[in-house]
Amino acid sequence: MAIKRVVKKKIIYWKDLIFAFIYEKKIRGNAIYSVEKYRVFKVTLFKRVTSITGIKSTYLRFFSFNAPLPVIDSIQYSNDDNFADFDLPIDLDRVPLVSVIVPNYNHAMYLEERLDSIYQQTYKNIEVILLDDASSDNSVQILKDYQHRYPDITRLIVNKENSGKVFLQWNKGLELAKGEYIWIAESDDYCDRNFLEELLLGLQHQSVMLSFARSVFVKNGKKIWSLEEYLKDLPLSWGRPFIMSAHTLVEKAFAIKNVIPNVSSAVFRNIGNIPDEITAIWQEMSLCGDWLFYLWLIRGGAVSYTNEVTNYYRIHEKSTSLKIQKTLYYYAETHKISCFIAQRYAVSLSVYKTVKDNLIAHYMAHHHVDNYDVVEKIYDIEVIKDCTKYRLPNVLVCGYSLTQGGGEIFPIYLANELKKQGLAVTYMDFRGTPCDEEIRRKLNVNIPLIELSNVKYLQRIISSVDAEIIHTHEGTIDHIVACVIKNKQKGCKHIITLHGMYEAVPKTGLSRILSSVISSCSCFVYIADKNLMPFKGILDPVPLQKIGNALPKIPIAPHKREELGIEANAFCLTLVSRARVDKGWLEAIEAVKIANAESSRPIHLILIGDGKCYDILKIKKLPSYIHLLGRKNDVRNYFAMSDIGLLPSRFKGESFPLVIIECLMSGTPVVASDVGEVRNMLTDEEGLMAGVLFNLNNWTIPIAELAKIILALSKDNDAYGELKTRVEKVAAKFDIGRTAKRYIDVYNKALGISRID
Repeated sequence: MAIKRVVKKKIIYWKDLIFAFIYEKKIRGNAIYSVEKYRVFKVTLFKRVTSITGIKSTYLRFFSFNAPLPVIDSIQYSNDDNFADFDLPIDLDRVPLVSVIVPNYNHAMYLEERLDSIYQQTYKNIEVILLDDASSDNSVQILKDYQHRYPDITRLIVNKENSGKVFLQWNKGLELAKGEYIWIAESDDYCDRNFLEELLLGLQHQSVMLSFARSVFVKNGKKIWSLEEYLKDLPLSWGRPFIMSAHTLVEKAFAIKNVIPNVSSAVFRNIGNIPDEITAIWQEMSLCGDWLFYLWLIRGGAVSYTNEVTNYYRIHEKSTSLKIQKTLYYYAETHKISCFIAQRYAVSLSVYKTVKDNLIAHYMAHHHVDNYDVVEKIYDIEVIKDCTKYRLPNVLVCGYSLTQGGGEIFPIYLANELKKQGLAVTYMDFRGTPCDEEIRRKLNVNIPLIELSNVKYLQRIISSVDAEIIHTHEGTIDHIVACVIKNKQKGCKHIITLHGMYEAVPKTGLSRILSSVISSCSCFVYIADKNLMPFKGILDPVPLQKIGNALPKIPIAPHKREELGIEANAFCLTLVSRARVDKGWLEAIEAVKIANAESSRPIHLILIGDGKCYDILKIKKLPSYIHLLGRKNDVRNYFAMSDIGLLPSRFKGESFPLVIIECLMSGTPVVASDVGEVRNMLTDEEGLMAGVLFNLNNWTIPIAELAKIILALSKDNDAYGELKTRVEKVAAKFDIGRTAKRYIDVYNKALGISRID
């Protein structure tokens, strides 16, 4: 494995070095870039030359609105089918924990071979969860023996009564699993010792939801069949490893046959418990439940396959699966799988005709008859066709980077909710800045993430994931996507959410962006009225829809004031933002100083965030009532311990600040500058506000006026209490579920379809 890592790193290093050299020359030769910008670029480049994201992120970062936009039309588009080329792998030296779940029932005679093949894996960072489902043989004693041998990495759970359903054992294992990846290693199978080592290579791509290996079918100790033979009728090569999008794999193979005949051959991302929508169908199945689970798991992502290691799948004379295949249940379950696929994947009806032909051939072979009317009745293609009406669109959500900022974080929360509401969602990070791991963790693990390796692959990605909707949230990315799909990609619609960036773009850059995006975009969603300013004077009709931002609800656990040395009777304000000068940090400090000088009640200010202002302030001696905390992940818990949330922003790009929603969802009123959409955000349907606003004076913050507002609220309990009572009602406006539904309506309208619930 070490040799493979070294080779892969060298390839990545040289490819990126060449890429960086080319774009260094382009930037150096462009007059609009100052000498200082070139110097910074060069230093950054060679400091980060071994970092996959570093080089290309630097390249993307220079696609700012102060610089020329990239000439996308000149890019040579790739037609390569290898999904691995599109998506950068994460650190090849990572050794994530793998949870190995071993469900067992009366397989004592196979257990030692199974467990030896697990505990002797060359990949060592594992935990083993042994589950016995009330076996009547000596299985439990064997399992206890291995638990005793490997106590640090083993847990044993023995059921007193048999559960009767395999998915119940799977879910029990998933509830206990702590690993990033899951391997359900069935108790009667075994595998090569380097099985995990090989399968984890594919999962280093965050778009890959499942990685599986070649299987050999074993009966009575003899190899009787291979995966290649089992899948030989499918139009894919199983003689070499590949990474393929789920859409392509389903259309070519997975809709026709379960290409993973044995769960022991697969390792997949730990997405938590199998949801009720899957187990409800699974309860009615005896054979195809695992197939159903795989199809649900991989949707919107990719699948990795390797033939370089082997899983050995034991077939028994009294095997349940063999028995089921001889009954009519087999045809009924396959029909359910096809209906499931039709509701979730854009698969041609011809694929289902192939499935039906296979079922007819299977029936005739097993029953030695020429009449197959029974199959015609059970496997009804017209019913499957009707199921396609319920399919929601495939959405590719594109973000500039996984970093702080409303335009960066809102798309993540929206993607999470769209996935929850049943859409196939893929998230693509254009890597405009290096990945912030804390922001990355906000994206649910069940959503495939593509770390875009090069914009030249964008067209191919759109096709591979069968993106019907491409939803972008940042001007540079809007432009790139517009240029790619303008004349290259048919059948997909472009939706742009305006987060306030266009208003700050110089006219030369703006005209170039608008010339591309207006022709590609099916609908511009604006979050604040001021977002429409750049569109004034445009003759062509522009489809528009106003949808405000929203956030998910989360449990609140307020911090204790005494932890920060804040008196119980103090009036406490919390300001959370990127620590930019124009977010009002310095003015907030001055206003609190003035208020404190005139108040008998202590007034404290908590500052949360990182950036230039934080760096300036942390080396200064601040009053004891100013608490400089830096960046925090649980800002709602700080808002909840405070009396007021504060946002004295003079940032010209301010549109619909998410931090206002965070504060309201914490049950706390807001004092803020009257910028962007803040007034509408704080106002309920009756025109009453859950906060106090002040006006900027020529984009400067009136410090004295802000101090008076703070002082007044700290003294007037009745006025403050009235604001507090309005918070819950105003916060209800920002439900992410309702917002996602409005976006789904926008998607469907763009596609010209009527939604069927």
